[in-house]
Amino acid sequence: MAKVHGRASVVKLDDLGGALIDISTFLDGVPQFQRTVGRDETQSFGDEAKRRGVVGLRSASLGIQGFLQATSGTKLHGRASRVLLDEYSLINYLDQMTVRRSVDLPPTQTFGDAWVEHGITGLYDGAISGSGFYDPAAGEINDILEAIDAAAATSLWDVAPNGFVIGQPVDMARGGLGNWDVPTDENQPTRTTFDVALDSRVDVGVSLHDLSAETAVASFTGVDEAAATALGGVGHIHVTAFSGTNATVLIQDSVDDTDINYGTLITFASITGVGKERVELGSTAAVKRFVRARISVDNFTSMTFVVTFARRGYTSATLAPAGTHRFFGGLVGAAAGSFEYGPGGSTSGLAKILGECRASTYEVTYDENSPTRFKVDIVSDGALTETNW
Repeated sequence: MAKVHGRASVVKLDDLGGALIDISTFLDGVPQFQRTVGRDETQSFGDEAKRRGVVGLRSASLGIQGFLQATSGTKLHGRASRVLLDEYSLINYLDQMTVRRSVDLPPTQTFGDAWVEHGITGLYDGAISGSGFYDPAAGEINDILEAIDAAAATSLWDVAPNGFVIGQPVDMARGGLGNWDVPTDENQPTRTTFDVALDSRVDVGVSLHDLSAETAVASFTGVDEAAATALGGVGHIHVTAFSGTNATVLIQDSVDDTDINYGTLITFASITGVGKERVELGSTAAVKRFVRARISVDNFTSMTFVVTFARRGYTSATLAPAGTHRFFGGLVGAAAGSFEYGPGGSTSGLAKILGECRASTYEVTYDENSPTRFKVDIVSDGALTETNW
């Protein structure tokens, strides 16, 4: 008998570029690896007990969890998180956030298949929830949520695991308040909690301008995203303070990060005060390797803002290194890729399970008091093979 410890487990996933890569160092748990055999009831008249005499379809699911890393080798603490809601920064109110992205993966097996297959991608969905300290004073969190709740338009949400410094990853979404509660407790500070009903998919983008003030025309640092893409994208701008007449902010792209080669990708509407805007590119829009923000019109005294941009359909492993936040965000909705799982490790001769799979959900939990964590739900796409390393 040879018992094993969980620390020996090995998980390998497709790196979005077609190569299998070990992501074990990003994980601290595989809380679920479930194999299911369909055994429907088959009893008929005269049977005195239930019968399950027919073997149906087989399926499998894998759940993994670990510590969020914006870049390989750099774990993040929840205290580094930042949240923007339209023209408001919520850093002074919230201490917990959860961002969940998901995609429908309907079964597509046909006669003759023994395993459930998930050959097509359905609708994207997701959820955002938050919790923090209630403040009833004018202009504070209660007024902010009241205004958002009363607005007819949906709001823009940007959640940054490591702040809005240029180049850092950002979760980008659009939605309105769903549930909103202010529970009270005689023995505790009064808190506020909310859930956001999303009206978009949750994209993983990058920050192109930190939450800071500018006073003139300027081009900001270009972000090298390692590869061009051709499946569109989305840009957000949040203006939290403004004085002056008007300003124009652009998102530009370039093949080589030289100023002369930057062209305009997105032009936000003329800015005349605080507010927000979301611009989506078409699903076939090309985005060059480098992206940056630029102020092109400066009829203003001061403007404090954040610009974020997410490209869609990326498959480059260098753009989304395996195991990082961007990798898992891109895994949801991606084409089927291969996986290998060794519950006892990868020493030669030990058991190994392998097959094709697709990610159905990716959830990140931000907590001021703890390291930022994630969990991913993965479903098999067709038959699994049980073999040895």
